Amino acid sequence: MSSSYTLTITAQDKNPNSVPGRAKLFVEVLDLNDNSPNIKLNMGPQLDGHLKVSEYAPNGTFLAHITVSDSDSGQAGKIQCFLSDPRFVLTKMYETDYKIVTNAVFDREAGESYIVGITCADQGEPPQTSVRRLTIDVLDENDHPPVFQPSRYKASLPENNEVGIVIISLTALDRDHGDNAKLSYFIYDDPAMEENFAVDAASGDISAKRSFDREETPDFNFTVIATDHGEPKRQAIASVYITVDDLNDQQPTFTQDVYEFVVTENVDTNYHIGKVTAIDNDSNKFNGFTYSLEGPQEEVRKFRIDDLTGDIVCKGDLDSEHVAVYYFTAVATSFDGERQFASVIIHDLNYNGPEFQFPSIGSRPSVSIVNTVIIASTIIMVLL
Repeated sequence: MSSSYTLTITAQDKNPNSVPGRAKLFVEVLDLNDNSPNIKLNMGPQLDGHLKVSEYAPNGTFLAHITVSDSDSGQAGKIQCFLSDPRFVLTKMYETDYKIVTNAVFDREAGESYIVGITCADQGEPPQTSVRRLTIDVLDENDHPPVFQPSRYKASLPENNEVGIVIISLTALDRDHGDNAKLSYFIYDDPAMEENFAVDAASGDISAKRSFDREETPDFNFTVIATDHGEPKRQAIASVYITVDDLNDQQPTFTQDVYEFVVTENVDTNYHIGKVTAIDNDSNKFNGFTYSLEGPQEEVRKFRIDDLTGDIVCKGDLDSEHVAVYYFTAVATSFDGERQFASVIIHDLNYNGPEFQFPSIGSRPSVSIVNTVIIASTIIMVLL
């Protein structure tokens, strides 16, 4: 549409011989400033309609090229633009061209994105204004290492556990984003521990790869590493201490199958003859047991055993004239009723056994018999 027009005006009277008069009329269309500025984003690092800037990019990093236009003329077509966020600068390149650059160094962990308004206004009366909002995302750099919270883990599991049971879960946090914050967990440089435990690379769960025996190995200590997937890779270290809890799976066992002691007659009451010893490899919580004696009452009643220490003492005089050796059984009974046994033999050195009167020791007596002797006849009498 033209902003001005030229018209020719002709005037003539009704006389056929009259000469017409002519005049030119110039018409100018005055602009009423009825158009607002148009803002166009021409270029820039974009993704999903958002501008992108890497964290720690230097001041003055280019983000976008902007073109503005206004269909009005004169002052109404002259435009001024500015940004709403001082961390970004709109620099004029040409009359209608601008570029957006950074005016700060960004840390994604302090701010992931910014919404920036571009306002452009013409100089007409009244002025027309346009606003366009841009989203500027801060791209993550792998500038933070993962952190274990806590850095030391303690856990326990009962012995004779099921294989595959999860013992403890480790957690590390990474303030970065995306692959820079994605973590993998593993046991650090310890093949022996890798045979005993498995670490889920994604979750950090630690599970048992075998069933443990506390009496064999009561505890384990190893290191777990959490590594992110960024470049360069960053990692964190945590120490793990796992104890194997005791179950009452061990029975008391005597250190000997047979205990032999020697005693003389006429010893005092409570005379200490000897001691039997049993051991229980369970922990203190489960390794309690008591001692007792079993056997023929006429023999057992002559002795007493301390139920806690296993010490055996005489309860009175021993009858060495009739008994040379005492046989009975020591019993170790655990608190859950399991019993273990050992034989006890006590020799009496003063035992007076029978002696031969005839034939005497060392003699060589001879006896003669006839060939007609009757079966079961007495040949010789042995005297004690």
